[in-house]
Amino acid sequence: MSRITVPNPVAGNGMVYVGSGFVADRQKPLYAIRPGAAGDILLKEGEMQNRYVAWLQQRAAPYVPSFLVAGKYLYVIQDNGQLSCYDAVTGASVYQERLRGHFTASPWMCGDKLFSLNESGDTYVVPSGPTFRLLATNTLEKLCLATPAVASDRLLIRTSSRSYCIGSKR
Repeated sequence: MSRITVPNPVAGNGMVYVGSGFVADRQKPLYAIRPGAAGDILLKEGEMQNRYVAWLQQRAAPYVPSFLVAGKYLYVIQDNGQLSCYDAVTGASVYQERLRGHFTASPWMCGDKLFSLNESGDTYVVPSGPTFRLLATNTLEKLCLATPAVASDRLLIRTSSRSYCIGSKR
């Protein structure tokens, strides 16, 4: 792992995904780990998998944002805006695209769409699945550091100066 670990582990497809990508470190590993492991499960030099480590991407983990599993895909938004989609079961790279801005908030899903909010208040919307396509960019205001929360049919966004509740009228 890198020296500092911030992203939360996430689970899906019968695995737990963990990683750390401190910006000052060369190592930014992202692991898919099968549950049930005990003891030392470290990979030996040159290994990319073992009995409990399903796969490893050596330089894929972000510093702050957490990962997102949606079906058979694992999404990773780097702090520098690189959005990567991996096959969550095999670890194979599906696509990598650059979004503008610096990202601290973790991505979230609504229906079949992936949302990523940068620190400048721009939210990028892309479809889930194996093909990248920018569907929309929505702008709020400057300085958005917190990950939005989904509560029932509402989206809660906190910025440096406001809180937003977005949803349909009841």
